[in-house]
Amino acid sequence: MAKLYPSEIIFSFDLESSGLHAEVGQPYLLEFAMIPMSLKSMSLIQKPFHVYLKCPSVDEMKAQGKISDFVLGNQNLMQVAKKAHKEGIGVDEAKDKIIRYLDEFKIDSNDKNLRPKAVILSKSTGGLDRRLIGEVFGDPWVEELFTHQMIDITSNANFVLHAQLGIIETRSPKKLVAHLLGKDDVAHTALQDAIDMGHVYLELVKRVSAIRQERDELKRLIEELRES
Repeated sequence: MAKLYPSEIIFSFDLESSGLHAEVGQPYLLEFAMIPMSLKSMSLIQKPFHVYLKCPSVDEMKAQGKISDFVLGNQNLMQVAKKAHKEGIGVDEAKDKIIRYLDEFKIDSNDKNLRPKAVILSKSTGGLDRRLIGEVFGDPWVEELFTHQMIDITSNANFVLHAQLGIIETRSPKKLVAHLLGKDDVAHTALQDAIDMGHVYLELVKRVSAIRQERDELKRLIEELRES
């Protein structure tokens, strides 16, 4: 039997870095976190993963030009940067921890409908997130663990909001958590943002499901009228 992931399990992940590529060249990965969710129960599974990755001090990163003004001006991100410097672990140790964590969710099965790789989502998979984990952990390692069908929450959320509500304005992660979760802003800490994006994704699934149910109910009523 193979070790496979149950089809209803998806992992929401988030990271914090010392800046964007356009701002600092090659940023440092400071923090990485994941939390699983079940599409069967439509809820987060309270088994989170979190790790800080070792980086130079804030002063050293400033001297290198490797920390952005946005990070320097954000209290939460500055705390992340300081903790990463003091408490962070090396890349190889972080990779081992991630593998052991993911293995906890695999089951022994020969079911062809189950997956050998984990499905992950984040608020900016198509932007910073996928690129940076590939640069830090290595693309072959990322491709071995995670399916290429990574879900970009911001892109999917904007599609649903455009389709359902006719909203043309593109919604940033900050606006998404405000609109869908009633929160003022993203936390700018990896675990809390992973949790929030997990809730955003589940809310989007519920909204799309509601549209489908309304359509099915309308179809049923039309059929009843035709038969009456």
